[in-house]
Amino acid sequence: EIERLSEQLEEKEREAQRLLGPPWPREVGGRGGGGAERERARAASHVLCRSLADETHQLRRPRPAPAHMCQHLAKCLDERQGGQGAAGEQSPE
Repeated sequence: EIERLSEQLEEKEREAQRLLGPPWPREVGGRGGGGAERERARAASHVLCRSLADETHQLRRPRPAPAHMCQHLAKCLDERQGGQGAAGEQSPE
């Protein structure tokens, strides 16, 4: 999963570089707003990179082992059921 995210990040960075490439070909053509287009591309690149970085961070965080998590949940369930059973025994109706 981390490799897939790294590849996506590299692809987005290449796309951003392509969009942010040398300014002269677009400006020489006489089209106005090249600066705004570059700024939008830069902002989009920043958002995409940030999103991928956050997702990568989430995936790298240590997670409890499934067996440990199951044991913890079973213990919590036993404690809840034990508390309810004790209350039920006091009122036999």
